Amino acid sequence: MAERRGSGLAARLKAAIGRAEEQRRRELEARRRRAERAREARARLLADLADFGRAVGHFDVAASPGEVSLRYGEGMLRFVAEGDADRVAVRGDGLEGECALAWRDEFGEAGRWVLRQVVDGRALPERLLFDEGLEFLVRTALDVPADPESGERP
Repeated sequence: MAERRGSGLAARLKAAIGRAEEQRRRELEARRRRAERAREARARLLADLADFGRAVGHFDVAASPGEVSLRYGEGMLRFVAEGDADRVAVRGDGLEGECALAWRDEFGEAGRWVLRQVVDGRALPERLLFDEGLEFLVRTALDVPADPESGERP
């Protein structure tokens, strides 16, 4: 029996398309897993921020799914889940420009949250949230003074 014309080409194309579709499926699955990890990280972050506010003891804390608000005196600082799974908008009194928290997974499996701030169209250097970013936000938006005994400047 004679081989059908083009059957060799058809077999090669079928195999190539199958490999390409499998690669796309793996990439979509990897993106889905990254987005799920980012959503879980964002939920943990919001819970951690509410816990932080309660631990300070002087803040009024309001937490709901997707949002945490801290109040102290006349100041308010709000963290609102927004858009992509790896973003939290930050709004607060005295904050300049646009502020947001972003999940950076290039820090390894654990990942890190960074504070991004854009003022007059210029991105300022990112700050790791739990190194100096949160302190900056609290001191700026809530007008929390520096501890005079620590020797830190406000």
